Amino acid sequence: CPPGSACALASTAPAKCPRGTVASEYGAAECTDCDGGFFQATSGRTACNSCRRGSYCPQGSSAPLPCDIGHYGAATDLSAPEQCEACPVGTSCTTGSVSPLVCAAGSVQADSGRSSCRYCTTGEYQSSVSQSACRTCESGKYSAINGSAECNNCLSRTSSYNASDSCNVCAEGFYRRDVLTDATPTNCLPCPEKGAACPMDTTLETIVLLPGHWRLSGRSTVVTRCEGANAKARCK
Repeated sequence: CPPGSACALASTAPAKCPRGTVASEYGAAECTDCDGGFFQATSGRTACNSCRRGSYCPQGSSAPLPCDIGHYGAATDLSAPEQCEACPVGTSCTTGSVSPLVCAAGSVQADSGRSSCRYCTTGEYQSSVSQSACRTCESGKYSAINGSAECNNCLSRTSSYNASDSCNVCAEGFYRRDVLTDATPTNCLPCPEKGAACPMDTTLETIVLLPGHWRLSGRSTVVTRCEGANAKARCK
């Protein structure tokens, strides 16, 4: 009985070894299963092939089986799905991966064994690869799209709070008419020069008067020192 085939008792002709089995020598009575970590996809063969990377091959395999989603196989001798390794934090693995795919800038993965990375949402960013968490945009910056690798600076006279997706307030030293007015370089007006302060996100009504100053109402931009005959009444 030639190699690659087997001859049972009273055989009239050699029988080719089926896929997943081999016979390496003459005179085999039966074919032998490929060991774990090997496979043979063709019948009538004398040797098994090493399993492929990204796959595992149980005993008697006729084809490699891909590592499950979220796992990878870097070696060529894996014989069970448990031998495929879970992708680490900051990476992802599709089915049959041979190595983890690092999360690109603008995306993260906080868990191991995942099939994809998560994009940073608006107001967040991540400038480095293979990270587990996004970072929030600082005050004065913003991120308006998902998957940002960096935050944008607010335009002149405008600003934002932490984790903002837009610059929707006036910067320190400026004010807008009211909260319904969009914060733009045009709508954000310079704070009165004397006797007042304008912290970030100031409106006309919330302009801060410095000690010893007054104005007629919350709708007035005229700030006056407390002096003269009516000073006591105006500045009490």
